Amino acid sequence: MKAMTILLTGTAVCACGGLLLFPRLDILPLWLVWTIGPMCWYLGSSAMLVGGSVSTYQFLTARQVRRAGVSEPETIRVMEFKRLMPFNLAPMGVTREIPPMGGCVI
Repeated sequence: MKAMTILLTGTAVCACGGLLLFPRLDILPLWLVWTIGPMCWYLGSSAMLVGGSVSTYQFLTARQVRRAGVSEPETIRVMEFKRLMPFNLAPMGVTREIPPMGGCVI
């Protein structure tokens, strides 16, 4: 399912839930309004959030990358340990694992 489809479906479901909840509809029974209305409202708003975040952070396909003419980024080596340490000894910070919450230990 495409992200825009999820976003539009979530908007429609949220709108249906809002139309059930907020205006006073005497046509429908109260138990139906208070059961289906919030369910549509919350499911629609969560689908809107998911659709919006997926469409915002969606990765480009290979075809879209070729069409846009974006080149692959080059990797830059920042530090080579073998040049710094000829005996393959790692620096002190790399040899020991930093414990989680290590800064908070009293």
